[in-house]
Amino acid sequence: MKTIRHNSLLMVLLMVLNGCSNGTLVVAHDGPDVRYEVYGLHLLMGLWSTSVPISRHLSLTSAHSARFGWHHVVAYNDACDVALISEDNAGYDPQPFGLVFQQHSVSTYGMSMLGYTKTSNGIYESDVSLSTGYLSSECVASVMTAPVSVGMSGGGVYNLQRQLVGIIVAFVNNGCITHPQR
Repeated sequence: MKTIRHNSLLMVLLMVLNGCSNGTLVVAHDGPDVRYEVYGLHLLMGLWSTSVPISRHLSLTSAHSARFGWHHVVAYNDACDVALISEDNAGYDPQPFGLVFQQHSVSTYGMSMLGYTKTSNGIYESDVSLSTGYLSSECVASVMTAPVSVGMSGGGVYNLQRQLVGIIVAFVNNGCITHPQR
C-alpha cells in the first residue's frame, strides 16, 4: 500500500513539475533569447511566464501574464492578449521581427517552471478569428502544430530565420482553448 501511495505521489509531482502541454517539448540548448518571469511564490502557485526582449528596455509578453508581473506595463491589448512591458534587457539580444506563411516551419520558445527554456517545432497552418473567453473576434489568432505548455505564455514563435512572428497566448488541449499560464 505504501508503494502505491509513493508512486501516486511521484506521478502527481512529475505532472506538476512538467506542466500541462499539448505535445512534446524539449530543452532548448540554443535559440533566441526569452526571459523567465516569476510572480510571487511561483513554485506554490504556479505563476510564471515568458517575455521576449525586443529592445534594451522593452519586451513583449501576454497581457494575462503582464497583469501579475512586477514590470511596468507600457501598453496592452486585452482583445489580442498581448502586452508591451518595460524591463532591463541588458545581456539579452533584441528579437528581430519577421513574417511566416502558411505551411512554413515555426519554432516556439518559452520557459519551464524551473527556469530552463523549452522549445518545439511545427507548421504554421493559418489565421483564424475566435471569440472565446480568452481571445476576441477583433483579433486574429494563428494556428500552428508546434506544441506549447504551461509557462510559455508570452514566449515567442519564430520562423526559420529566427525572426519573431508571434507571441504565445493560448493553446488547444483536448478541444479546449487554455492559457499556457497556470
